[in-house]
Amino acid sequence: MTRPPVVVAGGGLAGAAFAACLAVRGTPVTVLERTAVPGAGEAEALAPGVHAVLSGLGLSGRVHEAGFARGEVSVLGWGNGEEPWRSAFAETGGIDHGYHVCLGALVELLLQRAGECGARVVRGAEVIEPVTDGGRVTGVVVHTAGQTETLPARLVADATGTARVVAGRFCAAEPDPLSHRVFRAVAPADATTEQGAFVLEGAPGEWHWRIPLAGGVVGLGRLVPGGGGDAGGDDGERWRGYRCARLAGAGWLSVGDAAGLADPAFLDPATVALLAAQAAASAVPVLCGDEAEEAARGYMDCYAPVVECARAFAAFCLDPARHGENTETLLRGFTAFAAGEHGGALARIRAALAGHRPLFDVEYPLGPLVASLAMPER
Repeated sequence: MTRPPVVVAGGGLAGAAFAACLAVRGTPVTVLERTAVPGAGEAEALAPGVHAVLSGLGLSGRVHEAGFARGEVSVLGWGNGEEPWRSAFAETGGIDHGYHVCLGALVELLLQRAGECGARVVRGAEVIEPVTDGGRVTGVVVHTAGQTETLPARLVADATGTARVVAGRFCAAEPDPLSHRVFRAVAPADATTEQGAFVLEGAPGEWHWRIPLAGGVVGLGRLVPGGGGDAGGDDGERWRGYRCARLAGAGWLSVGDAAGLADPAFLDPATVALLAAQAAASAVPVLCGDEAEEAARGYMDCYAPVVECARAFAAFCLDPARHGENTETLLRGFTAFAAGEHGGALARIRAALAGHRPLFDVEYPLGPLVASLAMPER
């Protein structure tokens, strides 16, 4: 009897990466993506740690052929009138570049690779709810091509983002107190554009970023902290973080934004999502075993500190007091943060973003919950 596949609800960045990582290992997987037609997506800056995912999927050469812009420098300005902080990846002792991409193009590359390795990718498929048996998720109800059917699953990965179609049935999301507004656009690059540099700058009451893309254009973003309300159109996109008490259970797990929305810009959230998806794929054999509930607790022990650290770091950066602090005061603040309760997770995240180590790499009593990931050749 054929075993049911792992079902991935959602084919965005995290879902596509998770599915591709499973497919290249020979795991039967089905991706259910709600949108029927691929979109361009927003501009994203990916840290050098992305090479760990790309090399593991055999996509390093294809990404080069796709002509994605190289990201070689990150620039962080605090809006305090002093020189911005610059970090050249080549000076970190690791991989010398990441990529600047339109997210949709990268997602399509990941889904294409998943399909090449045997994954079934279904577009225009809306996951309605999980199916359970004795407290364990055993499939999903999905609506596609005008029909509703039940699809059995060995494991269901919720990658539906803020919709949390599966995970939301097992725990509610606890929203952060403040909401923000995010404005995004793509414009022609001008004389102020530094190629290869992701620039994030603070100003009184808001933050701005610039991501130079291929083809002489630049992705622009503006974050207005505390910009509440639900108006659309020119009022931007509402961004509100949330945390989740459960990230996995018997027969299911969350990945990407479905596991928690914590960081709008400060710790390379797109790269973190890719690395988390790769690590989650490594955990699937244990999560599908007889001790699924215990394994789920181990998965949460790995993932939750990453989400909480990203949230705390974003809150530190978004504090209006930062704009009035000089470099010396800011450095003292960072030192205190790194020495605090989130310091260990921050060190792991930064090392993973630089490409020095996996995002998750722990030993669990049942065995290796998340295996060590091969780093790309330097």
